[in-house]
Amino acid sequence: MCDLSDFEQGKVLLLENKRLEALAFFQKAYEADRESPERQSYYALTNALERGQIAFSLELAMNAIEKMPDTAELYLNLGRIYLKADRKAEAAGAFHKGISIDPDNKEIKKFLSKLGNRRKPILRSLPRTHFLNKYLGLISYFLLVRIRAKYDELVKKLSQKFSY
Repeated sequence: MCDLSDFEQGKVLLLENKRLEALAFFQKAYEADRESPERQSYYALTNALERGQIAFSLELAMNAIEKMPDTAELYLNLGRIYLKADRKAEAAGAFHKGISIDPDNKEIKKFLSKLGNRRKPILRSLPRTHFLNKYLGLISYFLLVRIRAKYDELVKKLSQKFSY
């Protein structure tokens, strides 16, 4: 029988980014207690990251969330699985749900900042992935960056001019 130390060892290895080794411990812990939401979630995460079994991992992670919907850690793991599947919108949704449960969760904040804030598509009648939305979005982004830089430069000059 697997005890909690296997699960905890897996968490330590995952923090050290030793995902393959962590997978072995999480698999062992999951097989010892298939009903534990935490074990399901972490096994799902490492399984997706190392083996690329996205569909199975998503099902397992969502099952874990059904059992413990008020646990931010489970939403973090679900979001990471979505990122592995390159499903950024769903990942952001999972991270936002997790941060609503635990506003101080640094890991979730880290992933949210990596994702960044997405603006609405320029042409809302077309999908976000349409080439017009992609290119118009890029152009508008770079124009905004330049305008902000000019604005910051102007504010700096004015504050120097009028400082006492």
